Amino acid sequence: MRDIDAYTQEYLKNSFEDYQVKYRKHNILKIIQEKKPKTILEIGCGTEPLFLDIDMNEVSLYTVVEPSKVFFEHAKDVSMGQKKIQVVNDFFENFNNQDSLKYDLIVCSGLLHELANPETILEHAKIFMNSHSIFYANVPNAKSFHRLLALEMGMIDSIYQMSERNIQLQQSSVYDKDSLNQLLIQNGFLVIEDGSYFVKPFDHKHMEWLVEKMGESVLEGLDKMIEYMPDLGSEIFAICKL
Repeated sequence: MRDIDAYTQEYLKNSFEDYQVKYRKHNILKIIQEKKPKTILEIGCGTEPLFLDIDMNEVSLYTVVEPSKVFFEHAKDVSMGQKKIQVVNDFFENFNNQDSLKYDLIVCSGLLHELANPETILEHAKIFMNSHSIFYANVPNAKSFHRLLALEMGMIDSIYQMSERNIQLQQSSVYDKDSLNQLLIQNGFLVIEDGSYFVKPFDHKHMEWLVEKMGESVLEGLDKMIEYMPDLGSEIFAICKL
């Protein structure tokens, strides 16, 4: 069992994570705009639940399942008592919907790589899906620009090597696109789209320095650079059906 309190404190320490979340959300919001789901289940919301950035008039139910007490309380506060937003403080594998609701979209963002047994989450997610449901997952990219650069500089021995940040955040795996897809396929999912986003040339610590010296506009440029290096983004994603 992961120490969620320790994870929460480590997560909140690094200010560049806010920028990473921004571009992570950009990718998810594109899918929401395209698929237009009426019911959404978000597995873990961190500091910024997605319902803050979508038109809730187009959604009939939004469920968040968040194990961290800190993140749960924040999600409850910013939901402002909207009846169509359900916020649950628990591990997802313990979550049960008494109405056997099948969601149009399930978002599993920045989670699978943190789990020793991601199969548990994937198996449980299928309970809330039907043939029309979409399952979205993203994780850090082993073949990201910054990991490949670190390898060629001799800073790491393998792009799959666990970084200090990986260890601090109790993460268990480093995926590339092929291994993420393999995990999903082996657990009963059909991957209908995949890719990467947000080119990040350096680790979080040095990215903070880059923003300080060059301003946030450099990040907008790096985000657009994915057009030229589509597989080298800092994170990868997969869109799936059963």
